[in-house]
Amino acid sequence: MKSWSQIILLASLFIFLGVAAGIHKARAAGEEMPTFEMEEVKVTDTKVTIPVLIHEVKPQYPMGARKAGIEGVSQLKIQVLADGSVGETQLVQSTGDSSLDEAAQKAVKQWKFKPGLSGGKAVPVWMTLSVKFELIKE
Repeated sequence: MKSWSQIILLASLFIFLGVAAGIHKARAAGEEMPTFEMEEVKVTDTKVTIPVLIHEVKPQYPMGARKAGIEGVSQLKIQVLADGSVGETQLVQSTGDSSLDEAAQKAVKQWKFKPGLSGGKAVPVWMTLSVKFELIKE
């Protein structure tokens, strides 16, 4: 049996897929419309397949940050468990606003993935992703 450290992958090369994951828009009161995009990091170890997002919960843009015009990117390291749920989340890089970082983590904890596979067996995988908070005038 493989050791835990062999099963868990640490993404070492950040290859952002940008808008390949799409820009998701959430309506908010007022003339501004908050958006975010998820930029997934590609896992470089070809022995394990990358978890695939199958259910996403969009982060709520905190009203205080929205009213203050605060934008930013929250970079998170997440553990996708063998059952496809999200285990641990770690903040790698802050937006500079704790309410945005907390909103990103809260949403990501509810995501579901098709788990990463190694030798045809579902395994826990660490991956890094970014959640971008941006206010766009309509």
